[in-house]
Amino acid sequence: MANVLLLWKFLLIGFVAAEAPVTSGPPSEFTSPYKECIEGTFGVDCLQDCHCDGLCDRFTGVCNGTCEAGWIGDSCQICQGDSFGESCGQECRCEADACNKVTGECSGQCKPQWVDSYQCLAGLPDATSSKINPNTASTISCTTQISGNSTRILTVNMSREPDQVMERSIQFVDRTGVGNTEVWRFTADDIKEGDELFCLLLDQGNIVARLGITVMEYDLLVLLSPPTVVKASASSVTTTWTAWDPDRDNGDPPVVAYIPYYKKSVSDEWIRGTVVLPGEALELEVDNLESDTVYDFGITVVREGVNGEGPRSPSVAVRTTCTGKVLFSNHE
Repeated sequence: MANVLLLWKFLLIGFVAAEAPVTSGPPSEFTSPYKECIEGTFGVDCLQDCHCDGLCDRFTGVCNGTCEAGWIGDSCQICQGDSFGESCGQECRCEADACNKVTGECSGQCKPQWVDSYQCLAGLPDATSSKINPNTASTISCTTQISGNSTRILTVNMSREPDQVMERSIQFVDRTGVGNTEVWRFTADDIKEGDELFCLLLDQGNIVARLGITVMEYDLLVLLSPPTVVKASASSVTTTWTAWDPDRDNGDPPVVAYIPYYKKSVSDEWIRGTVVLPGEALELEVDNLESDTVYDFGITVVREGVNGEGPRSPSVAVRTTCTGKVLFSNHE
């Protein structure tokens, strides 16, 4: 019995000793891989650089505000493609996008529409052409921009060729400007869909930059169905037609008028009828015709602008009756 009590006392002392805290030696502590980073760094051992305009999260690098120039996104990644600057909102003017993502400074040549080294400070950022009806003059606007410390005195011309300064069929219209940006306007004659014109930036008569612009034309309106004969007598014919419909017919609106035409089938000379405006009755009545004669009737549609009349619709042929007879169609 004494031996059992002694064994029990020994086990109890061992259990208490195992539960007691260790008081000898240095105190234990948890060591984090993250430490308090100095401003401008984050991550494990603070080895990564922040690219924020202010403070960034010391664990993730996410910005509390905006990114520095040349960086974009929550973690402020470097600008991609041909962008640079604050929020990557500016376009590089360098050939092959070889620009500094912060300053836009070029490490090589400028794009063809820009001149001057460093940031390609002077050039032609934009060119626009008025969309035209076929066989009409187009107005082209060339925008110039001179920024920074560029002191060049530059002029603008327009040509059909990228290396030809003078062009007789192109006329200067006017020049307007605000600050460092100017717009030079020209008109060009005898041009057609797909023709390319060039804004030329000149320094003392020499071409230093160029920017091309392609001319676009409207498609003229055309009815794809012939008119309908309503009534024919020995001396008169009445025809009607349906209004131009974008789902059924061709061309670019708006419609400003319809022009009916008629002629003898054996003739090549079309006679123009009275102009009909949208909203009016789409009908033509022609009197004083010859009896027992075949006539053709067709309609053109006119869109806004100079030379806006489109091709004639398919024609309908009708023979006037002999004297005293009148023919009616089933058209309501």
